[in-house]
Amino acid sequence: MGMYDYIDPRTLLLTSDDLKKSKDMLEQFKSSGKKPEGVTDAEMWAHRKNIEVSIHPVTGDELLKVGRMSAFVPMNVPLCAFMLMANTTPKVLAAQWLNQTYNMVNNYVNRSGATVEWSALLQSYALAVTASCSIALTGRKLMAAVPALSVMGPFVPYLAVISAGTANVSFTRMEEWNGKGVAIVDEEGNELGMSKAAGQMGVLQTVLSRSCFLSPSHQW
Repeated sequence: MGMYDYIDPRTLLLTSDDLKKSKDMLEQFKSSGKKPEGVTDAEMWAHRKNIEVSIHPVTGDELLKVGRMSAFVPMNVPLCAFMLMANTTPKVLAAQWLNQTYNMVNNYVNRSGATVEWSALLQSYALAVTASCSIALTGRKLMAAVPALSVMGPFVPYLAVISAGTANVSFTRMEEWNGKGVAIVDEEGNELGMSKAAGQMGVLQTVLSRSCFLSPSHQW
């Protein structure tokens, strides 16, 4: 599966019954080694996609829809618009706070482990809100003091978002890149051990992909 499969917003329309059907189909295939009768290859890939984007790989629980990666674009469009149009200090602060609140939910829902350390999560949230608000307000003050910097206007909220977002992800998932790492499993789902390198790669890819996804919308 590619990244665009994970951010496909159409999967948000899937119901619990749809996911149960997809899970049953995959379990039948796993147990028998062949597709259920009357099911095509394309349909089996669709069932796999449904599960991978909607079910937590460790807990097996259905992911909160607003925090799924498939909700990333629908959620960020209005947030980006709000941040770009915010023209007063209260609006700037509100926009950055809303964005980082959403980021915290997204990071929690898409964590790799079964549990979460709430103190670290809240710490990362506070740090991200503080960083994003500080950068956004500082940028506004600099543009007001130096009119020539006004051309940088659209990049101020973008810089605030990616800086705070990086801090948010780094703290929320610190155990993955600076702790035990993440679980490595084989094709059958059997855990082989923990890998810090895999955790570091996962966090880095998350930061880079989110920065790229946000860039066009902010610059627009």
